[in-house]
Parts: sequence; structure tokens; C-alpha cells
Amino acid sequence: MRDNNQIVKTWNFPRKIENVYGWNSHGTSVLACIAGVDEDGKNIGLATGAEFLLARTEIGPEPAREEVWWAMALEWADKNGADIVNSSLGYGKERRKLKQMDGKTSVVAKAANTALEKGILVVNAAGNEGTDKSWQKIITPADSESVLAVGGVDYEGKAHIGFSSYGPSYDGRLKPNVSAYGSVYTATTKSYGQLYGTSFASPLVAGFVACAWQTKPDLSAKEMKLEIEKSADKYPYFDYANGYGIPMASYFLNESKTFAKSFEIEEHENIVEIKLLNSEEEKDLGYVFYHIRNSEGKLVFYEQVKVFSLRNSKISLPKSAFPDENSVLAVWYQGYNEEYKLKNYKEYVDNDFNPSYVGTRSRRSQKPGQEKYSKFGANNCFYIEPFIRKGYVFGDKSDNYDMSSAGNFTFGIRYKQKIVNAFSLGLNFSYSKSKVHLNDFSDFVNNNRVSLISYKENFELKAFTGEFYGRIRFVAAGQSGLGLHLDVGAYADCVFSTNFRLKYKTIDTKVKSLEKYSINDNLQYGLAAKFGYGMFSVYYKYALSELSVKNQYVLPNMEAGVEISIPLGIIF
Repeated sequence: MRDNNQIVKTWNFPRKIENVYGWNSHGTSVLACIAGVDEDGKNIGLATGAEFLLARTEIGPEPAREEVWWAMALEWADKNGADIVNSSLGYGKERRKLKQMDGKTSVVAKAANTALEKGILVVNAAGNEGTDKSWQKIITPADSESVLAVGGVDYEGKAHIGFSSYGPSYDGRLKPNVSAYGSVYTATTKSYGQLYGTSFASPLVAGFVACAWQTKPDLSAKEMKLEIEKSADKYPYFDYANGYGIPMASYFLNESKTFAKSFEIEEHENIVEIKLLNSEEEKDLGYVFYHIRNSEGKLVFYEQVKVFSLRNSKISLPKSAFPDENSVLAVWYQGYNEEYKLKNYKEYVDNDFNPSYVGTRSRRSQKPGQEKYSKFGANNCFYIEPFIRKGYVFGDKSDNYDMSSAGNFTFGIRYKQKIVNAFSLGLNFSYSKSKVHLNDFSDFVNNNRVSLISYKENFELKAFTGEFYGRIRFVAAGQSGLGLHLDVGAYADCVFSTNFRLKYKTIDTKVKSLEKYSINDNLQYGLAAKFGYGMFSVYYKYALSELSVKNQYVLPNMEAGVEISIPLGIIF
């Protein structure tokens, strides 16, 4: 590419320099899906002769300003003559809510809408949230009406690949628009290899658009977007997993095929049957795709069904799955499309979406608007985090004893409820064990020091702690969505065990002794703060109450240390 001067210009928007290289291999892998040629001279990209503008808009901490940089990059691309922009990124749960995936709320969606008006077609990855129970949906700017959003299909190109995000947009528009391979052979950090993600489906379509546009150079960007949709292998059938399917070159080369009828739709009293027709060749049976849409044109149910045999195979749908008399059943199988409207519609009290299968099996189905989201996760209101802490105790104490060091170990669980995107309230519940290492404390040690080979003297305290806190999230980042955050709150300790532990060794013996000590008050309280990024934090506690052992030895009143939390939103 450099030898052929195909890289016209570069700009690093976060750093305001021309160098866009060396940060992350993701961009290289994406670019190779458009421009890549492997070591054997084989094209692995779909538009290897194109010219490129390379813009970097992302940094590690992922601040909200990334959306501004993305919009600036789009304007920069327009000034430098770009026709197509591939964007293998997006913003969702880390800083947005599902209701904001409406194509007009986010900064990047607004910028993409402007780009199409100026003649630039933005091709964007739909996202990899399909299996994330707290989100599942497309991310922005893929939600924009002006963006050609690209979902992912499996390596055979037959069915939706599990991680690819689902549509529709929050306001009910078709998304993704089309699909491409979500598993690709492309450039990696060291060589070439298999990578997964809609990040790689998107550049495949962007490269395809570059080639297709050359066959119809007079089309506007808006017209080209529609043509790409019409070229897809399942058009006019669509669903919210695959869009219209995979764009096909034959459409632009005027080599469109006519497919034989592969199924029949039969209406009975209470069911509608999709009956697959026998074929002489049963080598590649593939999948049946169908949807039911209401009178407003929005899908109420869609499914992709794996076919195992054509002999007497069928899918039976209860009529109760059709919400109104103008509902339409659309079916695609082996290139053949057909739509069907009920002839004898009747209302049912409950809508039943339980098809039955013969010779087939459901692989993936969706009921738009009836998704069940996890109650946990970065996007949701509720969050649970087990955590552990290792700290050091210090600060003001009484002068009647000598302390060498003091430490604390804590493990607990945190509950957090999001109030708004950047602010949460929560509770911590934990168990802690503190040790205060003493120097020459007991009379026994002082009286027998000559005969002791070694000795240890400790105050040991065990407590249950409750903490109420507020969290401000400055920067959204990372899979966990915890980002850069500050917690400030108040705590209360219930000290339930206080001991003096002595261990010593003489020439003849090893002795461990434990003596229970009283404290002035079992209930202690104070203020706490924690500053962290992702799962790692530093914390500080300041005791407002005074804790003394045997009513004479006042213990230090401050604690600081490190914390690791494990956000269960990643797991659920």
C-alpha cells in the first residue's frame, strides 16, 4: 500500500499528530479485510486497489470524547474526498442506554446522518453484544438510519453468528441492514489468522461497496445504500439478526439468478404450515428463514431453522402467533422468497409463539420487544461485585505501646444500583481481619527476652463491615463498564473478636497463646473513599470513632490499601 501510495493521508485525533500506527493491531486486521494481500500475493481484502485515509479516534481509557473525535474524523474524511467510511467500532453499554440506540441521540449517529447528506456512505459494525444478556442489541452509530449496519454470519455464510448484535433500533427500524462473515482470515499481530467479530464483517462490506459503486458511479451515497440492500441474497426478506442477508456481486453484474420454488405455505384451521419441497439434490440443506410482521411492518417473531431432511419436513406455526388480520408471514429458503397473508384470521386471547418442527430444528429465534435482559451488568441498574482488599493500618495511636506494623485483609460483596449513567449508589458488606504487630509488649517477653530465640506479639481484630457509598464514573471503559471512578461513603464496623496472640520459641519449646481482650466499643464508624479504574482500586478509610483495647491502648485510626473487584456483570 505504501509502495503504491494508496495511503493518502493519516491523522491521530487524540494526539493531534499524523502517526496512527503502533497502538493496537485491531486497525491493521480491519484494514486487511479491505486492502490486504497475503505473503503469497493472494488478495484477502475486497478492494485492494482503493485509496485510503486512516484516522485514529480511540484510546485505551475510552473517554466519552471518543465520540467527538469520531465525528471530527468524519468531517476530516469529507474534506479529504472520502466516498466510503468503514467504522469497526461502536458505543453501547459502557456509556449509553438501550433507549439511546435510536439513530439520533449519540454524537456519532448525528455525525453519520450528516455524512450521508454530504455524499459519504458510512459502513459500521453492528456490534458483538448478541450473547451479552444485559444488552444484546446494536450499538451506535450502527443505529443511524444513514449508516449501513453490518451483522455477522457464520463461516459458511448461512446463519447468524451468535455474538453478532441484534436489531432493531430502539425506535423500531431495520438493523442490521446486511451481513457478512463474522469469522475471517486476515492480518494479525505476527502473521495471518482467523479472527472473529462484526469488526471484520463491516470492512468486507465496505470493500464490496467500493467495487459495486464502480458499476454504478452516478449513484448518490443514499442510492448506493439502497442498492447494497437490494443486492443481498435474501432480499426482500429481512430480519433483525441478518438484515437482508449478504450483498451479492451478481446483482451489480446483472447476473441475478432465478431460484426454484423450495417450499409451500398451507393454511389450516388453527395452524399455518411451511412445507419444504423434495429436491433431487439434498447436499446442502441449509436453513429456513421466516418472520411474522404486524400491520405496521414491524417483526413480532422471526426464526432461522436448520434443515436436516426434505422428506416430509415442515414448520407448523399456530395462528395465534399472528397479531392482527393484516399480519404477514415471509419465508426464505434456498434463494426462494414468498409472503403469505392469512385468509381466515381470528383473534386469540394469548399470542402463542411455539412452532413445531418435522425434519428441522430451531437454531435461533427472537421475539422483538419481548427480550429478557439480565438484571445484572454494566448496562443495567443492578450490579454485584465480590471484592478483596489488602491494606495497611496507620495514623494516630496512644503512646503506651510500640507498633512495628499493622495490616488488614478484607473480602466482601458490593451491591450497586445505577441512578444515571455516571452516578450510582451502593452498599458493601464485608469481613475483615486486622493485625497490629507489637514490639516488646507483654511482661512475659520483657522478662524472658534473653531466653527467647524468636517471638511475635499481635493484636488481632475481626469485624463485619457495612458501607454506604456513592460512585461517580468519570470515564466509561472496559468490558466491565466500571471505567475510571470515585467512591465516597461512610462505614460502620461491628468488631466481634479482639485477641492478643503471642508466639515464641526457646531452645526447648515452641509456644502459641491466645488471650481475649476487651475493647471500649464494638461499634466503630468512619468515612471511606476509593479511586479506581476497572477492577483495580486504591482505598482509604478514616475512623471517626476511637477504638481502644483494654480501655488503654488506642489503635491507629486510618487504613489504606488496594482492592480487586470481580464484576459479575461480565459473567451473567
